Amino acid sequence: MKKKKEKKGIKQKKQGVLSYWLTTPIPYLIAIIIIFLFHANHFRFFIMDDAFTSFRYAQNLVDGHGLVYNPGERVEGYTNFLWTLIIACFMKTGFQPEGLSQVLGVISGAIGIILVFLLSSKIAQKDKPLNLIACLFLSANTCYAVWAIAGMETVFFTSLILGGATRYVYELQNKEKIALSSIIFGIASLTRPEGLLFFGVTFIHQLLLLAKRRLSPKDLFLSFALFLSIFLPYYIWRYAYYGFPLPNTFYAKVGTGIDQIFRGLKYIKSFLFEFSGWIFLAIPLIFRRVNIYSLYLLLLLFFYLAYVICIGGDALPAYRFLVPILPFLYLLFQEGIKSLYGVVSKRKALVITLIIIGLGIPFMTKNSFSGRCYEDVKTQSTLTNIWSIVGKWLKDNASSEDSVALSPAGAIPYYSKLHAIDMLGLCDLHIGHIKMKELGKGVFAGHEKGDGAYILSHKPTYILLGNVIIQPESTFDFTKIPWNYWALKSERELWFSPKFHQMYQQVAKEIGTGEKGERWYLHYFQLKEKNP
Repeated sequence: MKKKKEKKGIKQKKQGVLSYWLTTPIPYLIAIIIIFLFHANHFRFFIMDDAFTSFRYAQNLVDGHGLVYNPGERVEGYTNFLWTLIIACFMKTGFQPEGLSQVLGVISGAIGIILVFLLSSKIAQKDKPLNLIACLFLSANTCYAVWAIAGMETVFFTSLILGGATRYVYELQNKEKIALSSIIFGIASLTRPEGLLFFGVTFIHQLLLLAKRRLSPKDLFLSFALFLSIFLPYYIWRYAYYGFPLPNTFYAKVGTGIDQIFRGLKYIKSFLFEFSGWIFLAIPLIFRRVNIYSLYLLLLLFFYLAYVICIGGDALPAYRFLVPILPFLYLLFQEGIKSLYGVVSKRKALVITLIIIGLGIPFMTKNSFSGRCYEDVKTQSTLTNIWSIVGKWLKDNASSEDSVALSPAGAIPYYSKLHAIDMLGLCDLHIGHIKMKELGKGVFAGHEKGDGAYILSHKPTYILLGNVIIQPESTFDFTKIPWNYWALKSERELWFSPKFHQMYQQVAKEIGTGEKGERWYLHYFQLKEKNP
């Protein structure tokens, strides 16, 4: 009898352990995070050229020049104040920003997945296995993996927004004063301007709860005051330092025309087409059981997508501007899936859930190995590598008194340390503030403004046209490029200016060798006064 009881006890213990591993979400959450880490590592070759703009600001800060692109010129050509400060702090202690920024981004991505699970668990404390759906889709999303490793602040910002939203829901559930969430949103607003939007939507949600007497006016005032205590001192400083209410990048990119809105709509449409947009058809099911938490997610989604549409989307690959809203999009999708379990039998709902996951994940993840998104990332990575080589070559071969005018204003200015004129205007006050009625008609946001005459008036030592031309031949015919078709405004105006051809001569310099030992030549234009 005793042996039978012992066997029965061992059997029950084994069943208990098995039950634990089948029902507890923690092991599966860890597995999802590991999937994300491998996914991000797949793009370890990628670092965005724009990241080097922040590195240049950080380096100038470390060198004692202030938060500037060029020493002596106060232009706010970045939109990631806190991220740039963090990078600068590490650079001050001897860290190199390239690898550091990638590590910080991947850590932020893993934290973001944990926060999605925590937020999901707060919204629906039951259905724990189903609370992993959003985490799984986020870890498999190419855009999330790409921007975690790209050296930029995108996923760091996303994690801060998730932290603020998770804390906000916790405060509502536990009837705590709306305190820490406002501080987190304030910190997020120092990281990217869109943090102000996310707090604004949260405040609208609080107003709705106030109308339903779920919050007191005192709670609302405290929430607003705490946010301002973080954001207002920063805003006053940046306005006094740079002299404009908005970053220079905003003036360079954003207009008010209807064309910009159409471009934004196309941006959203392309994302949905490439990343299993059909799965979001499950979101309307959430209206069967809308509560204050799902309403909050819907408000965040609506206002943020409206914002992205109004500013005309983004020019960078892998839908950077949509990354901060992806967790909320997948959470709404997840809640829509859960609603199925109240419409059909659990068995049918489970089958539908598995089919959606089985089709959605592979269709979405294929973008990490092939297709337009993957090719865009590879192309951008190749360009950034080329521009890095050019920047280092200029540092070794140009005088510190020289200057360069160019469109890719990240890696080349960072490595060369030369005075740089950003021909797109993101880091140039004059070009960035040029008024354009047709702004928004261009294919890419932030690539429409320019002023060739202004650039010539500064007599930069070097002008790099054609997005920087590197060829295995020592000769290159610029006249064969269809400038009137694809060139940027500054480049087009320069090329068709007789004064440009009088002042500058075409030069080719060997800057290195390729993988097969072939020589590579940089083709650029040099001020004739430099070499009379």
